[in-house]
Amino acid sequence: MIAFDEEDKKVIKTQADVKSVESNKIDNKINRYFFLAIIIIFALLLFYSLSQFFTAFLGAVVFYVLSKKKMDKLIKKGWKKAAAAVLIIFISLIIIMVPIVTMGVLLYNKGKYYLANPDMLVQSLKRVSEQIRTNYGITLSIGPEHC
Repeated sequence: MIAFDEEDKKVIKTQADVKSVESNKIDNKINRYFFLAIIIIFALLLFYSLSQFFTAFLGAVVFYVLSKKKMDKLIKKGWKKAAAAVLIIFISLIIIMVPIVTMGVLLYNKGKYYLANPDMLVQSLKRVSEQIRTNYGITLSIGPEHC
């Protein structure tokens, strides 16, 4: 509690109010938990909004782990960091793209055959549809007559 002395015109400090100190402690705890809750809510919103990039982040971590030793070896041999990074990125790109391009070429050749003979594809799909209908009782509509 604070008092004012009229004769000396000074502020006199007296004993602190016990209730106000306890209420300040409670207010500080409430504020602490309130701000902690706000931080957790923002963290959850941030995680939710960035969840679509989670697989890309994991892929980047995998590439980092796989290429870290090679990068260190190239730097110890006297390569500049930028040149070593470009070489590792180029090699990684080749390792990833060769199977994808090969699969694309193979699928293109198969698709080209079925585009030239669409009746073969329709007949195959009708056979599969008939097997599904007899085994499971589910009717699938295939062909131009069902469109």
